Amino acid sequence: SSIRDAVLARENTIECLEGYVINPIALSYLESIKSYSESTKKSFIFITSPTYKDPCYGDNQKLKLTMKKLGLTYKDYSNLFNDLNDNSLWNDKTHLSKKGAEMFSKHLLQDLTTGNFD
Repeated sequence: SSIRDAVLARENTIECLEGYVINPIALSYLESIKSYSESTKKSFIFITSPTYKDPCYGDNQKLKLTMKKLGLTYKDYSNLFNDLNDNSLWNDKTHLSKKGAEMFSKHLLQDLTTGNFD
């Protein structure tokens, strides 16, 4: 739609922080999840869902490194659709349309089936 296209065309006004630091409360939750996972032998998979042209990729990289250090499974899909140039996949910059959600669900299912995680 023309409204959606106008929203997607707007420049991001988000200010990306350099030297991003994980919130200590969030980190303590992740550490608790790690401990629970180890004690129960249960596995968790964490993902970042697609975002329309993620303006702050540094925070994604910091989260990926933190998750790796904790031994938690994490996959960043924020830039999954960047190369498609298909606005019909989006309702706005952070919400997929039905078409986008279906495409993402198929991609995620394939990764879950094949174990394609970092």
